[in-house]
Amino acid sequence: MYAVGAGKYPRPIPSPIESLRPAQDTCEQCHWPEKFWGAQLKVITHFGSDARNTPRQVRMLIKTGGGSPTTGGLTTGIHWHMNIMNEVEYIATDHRARTALAG
Repeated sequence: MYAVGAGKYPRPIPSPIESLRPAQDTCEQCHWPEKFWGAQLKVITHFGSDARNTPRQVRMLIKTGGGSPTTGGLTTGIHWHMNIMNEVEYIATDHRARTALAG
């Protein structure tokens, strides 16, 4: 946590990451496939700097499904990349890998 907060890690993170622990030991301690939900509405309210502090809302429908048949399987939502049938590529467009194309 300190390294993230203080920015004490290389950017971009070099690959391959040799000491990466399995997701079951890290992410899935709090985020396991059966816990994923369907679409969730996130409302963010901002207030203007005018005399009336006019409110403005940003509404996002976040599809967090995936991982189980009841939440869309592994074909929809933000976790679609977990399906081995879906190919995810990262192509660096510069020698330091600071910009990339994802597909």
